[in-house]
Amino acid sequence: MGNLLKNASEFSNNWIDKKEKLQANQKLSIVIPVYYPKYLKEVLDHLSKLEGVDEVITVFDYVEKDLDKYIDDYNYDFTIINHDRNYNASSARNTGSVYAKGDIILFLDKDMILSPNYILKAKELLKINNNQGVVLGFRDNVDYNDVPTFNNWQDADINKDWRINTMVSDDFLDLTVLSCGSANNHSDKNKILKIYEQSNKFRKLGINKENTIGFWDLPCMVISHSLTIPRKEFFEIGGYPEWTIGWGAEDISLGFLAVSKHLPIIPIEVGSYHIKHEPYSGSEKQKWLEMRRNLQEYKKWANSLDEYPSIDTSKCLERSKVYYKSK
Repeated sequence: MGNLLKNASEFSNNWIDKKEKLQANQKLSIVIPVYYPKYLKEVLDHLSKLEGVDEVITVFDYVEKDLDKYIDDYNYDFTIINHDRNYNASSARNTGSVYAKGDIILFLDKDMILSPNYILKAKELLKINNNQGVVLGFRDNVDYNDVPTFNNWQDADINKDWRINTMVSDDFLDLTVLSCGSANNHSDKNKILKIYEQSNKFRKLGINKENTIGFWDLPCMVISHSLTIPRKEFFEIGGYPEWTIGWGAEDISLGFLAVSKHLPIIPIEVGSYHIKHEPYSGSEKQKWLEMRRNLQEYKKWANSLDEYPSIDTSKCLERSKVYYKSK
């Protein structure tokens, strides 16, 4: 057992949730990794309507043309970064974090329409928890035409997120770092599992078997589609591992590093909209093949770590170029 796994096994996710509003003045940078840019312009236009967005950095994981179409007069500082070749989403997120100027980084997928209620609440939750932690959003998968307009906004139903309600099945992959997940571990097979409710908003989750539910532990609750973390903490845990191939496990790996550092994993009860699309891997079969490979690597990696990795700032700068930066 590596030192980081030992640290993670000792963590108790006792994050604080107070209802009073706090004045949270931290600057926020949004980092969006981009490979397939469909819906990116719609996401950028939507973010321009939200309060609390200081900066948006789009990191194209190598695009040869049409970058000009995303330049506009937004209500935030806007930067377009282009990689010199295709790496992966983890690399794009790490590159964006190097360019980010904010105290807090919000990692957002390029096909996520963020709730206008997310940013203020995320800042409040971080401040209540001494500016330490990882704040996680929930989502509903919908067609773009079903996303409400800003002027008629209604938050997505968080009960549509798999971490709220999911059916237990032997078909699930075991996402736990210690390979202790099973269909019947603190759950009833073939019944709707309420991970969020059973774990008291993730507080009872951990990595030891007695603290897991079904196939899931605390690190695998960390999903990157709308994830907020103080920039300082992100760099201290070493950012996203860049060994992942294709889809899956990079955010679980970040979750493991955060849990090992004893950073609270904090859910935020507002729902955003994820626009449905075909698998970027080419097919559902290929998508799950990539996930299986990454999970195998993740478990070996997490079990062997004795110290936190580090983001190679020089490498991030060398592989990227600023295509556009607003004045």
